[in-house]
Amino acid sequence: MGLFVGSTVVNTADLERAIAFWTAALGYTVRDADETFAVLTDPARRWSNLSLQHSDEPKRGRNRVHLDLYATDREGEVARLEGLGATRLPWQYEEGHDHVVMADLDGNEFCVVQSPFAQG
Repeated sequence: MGLFVGSTVVNTADLERAIAFWTAALGYTVRDADETFAVLTDPARRWSNLSLQHSDEPKRGRNRVHLDLYATDREGEVARLEGLGATRLPWQYEEGHDHVVMADLDGNEFCVVQSPFAQG
């Protein structure tokens, strides 16, 4: 099959603010951007792109799709992301959970997942 995920697109009310957050969060660089759309890419080209699309429509309800960000130090990464402006969301965790549910500056949900297999 010749099909693969090249980019996941996240809507944002403030493109510049979202670029600053996600490049700091992921260590990605801006590959291409204009006033309505930006493509962020992993400099080592290991992972798929994250694209940001300006939207005047406010976020409503829970995301139907979200990012799972894998980390070798989940709590360290959660603290770092909170320092960048992300927030922990209230969530009913089951015993032994491996993830923390968070939101970016626009309220888009994502999870930070503990994984011994994540590569730095």
